[in-house]
Amino acid sequence: MVGLVTELAKGRNDGCIASMLNRSGMRTGKGNSWNETRVKNLRRENSIPVFSKSEARTWRTMSEAATLLGVSLCVIRTMMRNRILPAEQAAKHAPWIIENTNLELPAVRSYAQQAKTGKSAPFDNDTPLLNL
Repeated sequence: MVGLVTELAKGRNDGCIASMLNRSGMRTGKGNSWNETRVKNLRRENSIPVFSKSEARTWRTMSEAATLLGVSLCVIRTMMRNRILPAEQAAKHAPWIIENTNLELPAVRSYAQQAKTGKSAPFDNDTPLLNL
């Protein structure tokens, strides 16, 4: 649980984290549902820093990635499903996290460019797919 909250706290406030934990069916050690105060206490007891919007992030959400690449969310999902664009999800119902450096991968840029032109991206033996 501590590891999950640590990951989620990188990009979400305590209220959002509580919501995600509840949607995932997770409970506190005493069997209670999560709320903002319980998440805050867990963070404090485990020295987990609070999310700050002012800090520079090394990652993007799916929506942010789509905007940066100029494509739709559907294209981002397709690249993730086909392992062209690496992404991580700390837990079910948590947001997908895409590292900024992965948005610069040649295969990602090529796929996004072809999607913008309306052409399907060709896959051949020379197209590098990621083995995740």
